[in-house]
Amino acid sequence: MPTSREGSGSASQEGRYRPSALPFELAQHVQTYLEEGLFTQAFNFLISITGNSATDRLGPVPTPPASHLALAATVAIHPHTTTRTTEREKWNQANAALRLLKLVNTLVGPIYANFSTAFSFRKFDLRFSRRSDTRGDDDDEGRENETGFGDDDLNTKYARSKSLWTRAEDFWQLVGWAFNCACLPGMHAARWSYYRLLLEFLIGVLELDWKLRTSGDDPSPEESLLWQYIELSLGGHARQRRILRAVFADGSARSLGEFREIFTNELKEPEQEDITKKLEKQEHVDIDQDVYGDYLGQDDDDVSDGAGDNTDAMSLGSGRPTKRLRTRTRTPSRGITPRSSNSSLRSTYTDGEGETASFSSAPTLGDHSSLSLRLRLLRLLTCVSSHETLTSTSPTTFPDLEELFILFVEFIRPLSLPLFAQIVLPAPSSPFDPTTLTNLCEAVLQRTLEQSAPSRRSMVLLSQEKLEEEYLPFAASKNSIDANARVSILLESLTCTLASVGVLKKNDLLVAATGEGIDRRISKVADLAEKKGSKKGRKRQGEEAVAWEWLVESGERLAKIVDGLEEKTGTDKTKLKG
Repeated sequence: MPTSREGSGSASQEGRYRPSALPFELAQHVQTYLEEGLFTQAFNFLISITGNSATDRLGPVPTPPASHLALAATVAIHPHTTTRTTEREKWNQANAALRLLKLVNTLVGPIYANFSTAFSFRKFDLRFSRRSDTRGDDDDEGRENETGFGDDDLNTKYARSKSLWTRAEDFWQLVGWAFNCACLPGMHAARWSYYRLLLEFLIGVLELDWKLRTSGDDPSPEESLLWQYIELSLGGHARQRRILRAVFADGSARSLGEFREIFTNELKEPEQEDITKKLEKQEHVDIDQDVYGDYLGQDDDDVSDGAGDNTDAMSLGSGRPTKRLRTRTRTPSRGITPRSSNSSLRSTYTDGEGETASFSSAPTLGDHSSLSLRLRLLRLLTCVSSHETLTSTSPTTFPDLEELFILFVEFIRPLSLPLFAQIVLPAPSSPFDPTTLTNLCEAVLQRTLEQSAPSRRSMVLLSQEKLEEEYLPFAASKNSIDANARVSILLESLTCTLASVGVLKKNDLLVAATGEGIDRRISKVADLAEKKGSKKGRKRQGEEAVAWEWLVESGERLAKIVDGLEEKTGTDKTKLKG
């Protein structure tokens, strides 16, 4: 995947991305495949056409239209082609769709591939959906002339009522629901295995698109896909908080109530069709006599979305083949359970033991891939807030960098200690650059340190002098082990980051400040432990024991970092570059 661009009009850029419209005959051929539901053939055909152009570095790259790319994203994630089927052919459809998207992004790039059109959410756009469509109606009769992609509009339910871009309210609902799935077992975890792949692709597209839009002589960040997702997000003036709630969705009842499933009956397990049923279907097929068994009966796509249809639900539950003939009648509108309904949460969103998920039962943010994707999204948000055009010509109401970090603190500080450490400690896999990471740690520190510490920042950028005088010698405002362990971890992160970029130099003041702070934090919680021990006669256990280990080991690492620094020469004062 390309990750850089030298300029909007540079020769290297023109040579790297060589898009061309898909020839009309080929586009019509692919459209026929797609509208007949032959997704594997259509996507493999497009992969072949697009991939073969890579051998000719000077030739054009035939690029699928936006409607084809939007459909591919839907097929890659839709439950009917992933978790609600046991048919290998449908799995192949989802795999081929994702391969096509990645190939187009690599060879054509997000700008020339017109991802801003293909990946725009249209739930409230009447050209793409109507009221009955959002309730599961797949009949589009009388709507064929109302298109959203012009001549490239596709006559298939997966490009209309069942489209990802029609079902989801906006990008942040997709993010929130995907991360909710990452934190829960069962079918949620099965859905996450597919959402993870799609999010990795989409976030990669957002990163590359932002880089291309903000580089060169004529930057245009307001045309980026990320900008579109922020400006068109729901939530009004509180949308930034909703965005952060989506990024930190944890599978709790509150999070599930806000970021609900995107597709109807998305968590339903695949139907287990027995061998007898398959044989019966095969024995009753005679094309010459116009006998098609139950192939003309109502398919799974039609019965699965009927949340209020008791007849279909009973048929699916019993596993017996449906005898109803396929008719072109409009499915009646289904009722929607209000989001505030407690019963809907208890009946739909439960963990493996049948208990409703809560914040206490979901203390983590999912696996490592989930945390990595969350941090990449946070990094993208800092890019938007820190871009210089935000304070001049751009009409966005997204908060500036300082306000954004305050929001970060609000969501990061309540996390469990091990997870908190994963976010703020520098690591090779961390998406945060040194400046962003130090700004984040400072924002948390200034709301955690004891009152004797300076309450105002002496300068904008972090320097060795500031670290020595305002941060290192102090403990947490609370006497708890957990609070002081967090302060130690934050100071370890700041010291390690400054040392890695060559800002810190070893001197007596730095060594003294480091030692004083370590002793102060240890003694503060040790005194508290002695008081508790004299009253209760017990040792540290559980989370308290884990926090004590973090506090002690973090202090040891901090001392080793300072001890391993080079001696400072001269009187120059260095600071972290912005």
